[in-house]
Amino acid sequence: MAFKENLEFGEDGEKLVQHYLLQNGFVVLPLWQFSANSTPLLFYGSIALPSPDLMAWKCGVAYFFDSKRKSRFIEYKGRRETGCDDKAYSNYLKCASITGFKTILVFLHGDDPRDWYCGDVQQIEPYKRLWNGCKPTGERVSKPLALFNVDILKRFTNA
Repeated sequence: MAFKENLEFGEDGEKLVQHYLLQNGFVVLPLWQFSANSTPLLFYGSIALPSPDLMAWKCGVAYFFDSKRKSRFIEYKGRRETGCDDKAYSNYLKCASITGFKTILVFLHGDDPRDWYCGDVQQIEPYKRLWNGCKPTGERVSKPLALFNVDILKRFTNA
């Protein structure tokens, strides 16, 4: 997929998560709505961190949500994995630590919420497999990725 198609694919995933949350009693603030051309930032002292795409509240509890729309799983040593850019994942961990908000990553493997997996970034951190983005030959083919076995993630509809 070209950059524009990738961007639209991801944005459609954010809207799917937003719609699901609204249907399930959350109050939602999509942070990406303020600028389509830049990532929302969280400021803390002299620190500016890219923040997750959505803030949501339910029953007095605040959450960050970020969606990662995927076209396929990664098969690794007999496990099925999904994940995201490790730099973004690290930023979500920092946002969770600074704010104290539950920060939920949602991995969309289809348009049906029953095909979505999720995890609180602080709870799934011990299970992260970091892939450096290089083939065994050393050739870089990707940014470093934070990958998770889907068996440790929750189904989004059951979370």
